[in-house]
Amino acid sequence: MRQHGRVNLVALIGVSMLLLLGAALGSALLRESLSSTASKFMDALARGDAETLTDLTYRGELSREQLLDQWKFTTQVAGKHYLFRWQIIDEKQSDQDQGTVQMFIWRNYGPSSYEERYGLELRKEEGKWKVDVSAIARNMYPSLPRLDGTM
Repeated sequence: MRQHGRVNLVALIGVSMLLLLGAALGSALLRESLSSTASKFMDALARGDAETLTDLTYRGELSREQLLDQWKFTTQVAGKHYLFRWQIIDEKQSDQDQGTVQMFIWRNYGPSSYEERYGLELRKEEGKWKVDVSAIARNMYPSLPRLDGTM
């Protein structure tokens, strides 16, 4: 015979654990990681998407329009036919507002290209991770924008 109003303690604990796990997983998915931002940045660079690159770049003193113009030059003129491959290998957050993503880049991608290690410095700007383009090695990609307005 069943008694009304009694709850199985094991079932209650199991459901509670599932809810807590779901909440933790949901909050982790909503939070942007260094690697996910770096991945979006590199994907936009590979596709030549100046708009996305502008949105993911730490601007410093430049206006959005100035930075967009630089990214258009970089992707549509200087690097229009530049092929590369990339693979993220590590991320390290040095403090709440700064971090680094390490990756392998195969520049001038083809049969004779080889992996080289590069890093992307990221900073938080308005609560979102942005790539600090001025800290990227200048030989990683042709004519990367500079935050001081020069190419």
